[in-house]
Amino acid sequence: MKKYNEQNYIDAIQSVYPESWYIRQPDIKGFVGTVFFAETENGTIVCKFNDKDIIQHNYQISQLLQPKDMIIPHTQKHMFADTYFESYKYCPGKTLYEYMKNDMTPNQIFDIYKQTIPVQQELSKIPPEKIKCDWGNFAYQSFVRCRKKSESYLIALAFGFLYKTLSTRGKPRLFHNDIQPKNLLVDEDMNLSGIIDLDSIALCNESFAVLYTLYTYPLNNYAEYIECYEDTVGRKLNKRGIIDGLKLLQQIRNIKRTLQK
Repeated sequence: MKKYNEQNYIDAIQSVYPESWYIRQPDIKGFVGTVFFAETENGTIVCKFNDKDIIQHNYQISQLLQPKDMIIPHTQKHMFADTYFESYKYCPGKTLYEYMKNDMTPNQIFDIYKQTIPVQQELSKIPPEKIKCDWGNFAYQSFVRCRKKSESYLIALAFGFLYKTLSTRGKPRLFHNDIQPKNLLVDEDMNLSGIIDLDSIALCNESFAVLYTLYTYPLNNYAEYIECYEDTVGRKLNKRGIIDGLKLLQQIRNIKRTLQK
């Protein structure tokens, strides 16, 4: 996605929300896409700029999930000149990432992660044949696209090949494939209030969805998380495959850090 100066983004937002004010970027910036908050007479709106096909994917997923009344944003898609962005109502609360900087206990963090499992369960109930996005039906497609923006070509290629190989084996189900602290919104009572980043909602096998959650998981009680997941969804996972895959991803991450140095 082409980068613009701040005024270009503000102009795009005000073309859709002409009476908006106090347009600003959040303190915690996202990994992919440029995000702004805007105040309107109907409350705070989140505006996220990205490539056209990613915005379209998120809109189509949002439309599919809207009748489910899930804690996932309902997005609208917009275009201004050659700029594309999505907007949705702001969900009050901070990200888990922000709370973790203020000394959350491991039990509190684990409890938030446990609350994500029923959301994954509901997503997995949607028949795969209903996932008919113009682009990004499968998890590896979005993953590779994002990696190419932030990594060297060889690193993106290695991660992409591995991701596709592991994620497309077995029965495909719909999951959010980036359950991590910056995508989890938490209210003042320490309850999960939202899961953002629709880019990552796509088809993959269940064990891989859990594997990638554990890849960015801030605790080390992997076995306890897997057991809780299995008890909640009522399905068994490939535990050995998850742990072996996790070790492999961690090794590649260590190699990447070495190359970056």
